Amino acid sequence: MKSHTKEWLFFADNDLQTARSLLKSRRYIYTLFCCQQTIEKMLKALITERKDIVPPRLHNLVRLAQIAELVMSNQEIEFLDRLSDFYIKTRYPETIAKLQVIAKRERALATVKETERYYLWIKSLIEPGSAPPKQSRR
Repeated sequence: MKSHTKEWLFFADNDLQTARSLLKSRRYIYTLFCCQQTIEKMLKALITERKDIVPPRLHNLVRLAQIAELVMSNQEIEFLDRLSDFYIKTRYPETIAKLQVIAKRERALATVKETERYYLWIKSLIEPGSAPPKQSRR
C-alpha cells in the first residue's frame, strides 16, 4: 500500500471516530459533517491507491467516486449525494438553522451506520481481506 494511501486512511479513521464521539455528545450537525469527511478521505485513499495520483481537491463524493471508478447502485449514489451536502451546509450560518431541523439523533445515527458500511467496503477495495465485500454492506 502506498504511503499516501495510509495517510488518507489514518485521517478517515480519525474522522469516523470523531463522528461517533459527536453522536454520543448529541452534536448531530457535526456528526454528519464528519461522516462526509470520512467518506471523502476514504475515496481519496482509493484514488491514491488505484490511480497513483494526488486526489483532486473536491468535496463532492459522487464525483470522487466516479474518479475512483467505484461501481455503485442508484441508492448508493443518492447516499453520497446527500452526504456531500453536509460539507457545504455546515460552513455557512444561514444553512445551519435549516440543518438543525433535519439533523436529529435518528438521522445522525443512521448516517453513522451507513458511513461505517461504506468505510469498510472502500477499505476492502484498498486492502483486500480487511473488510466484508460490497454485498455485505446492506
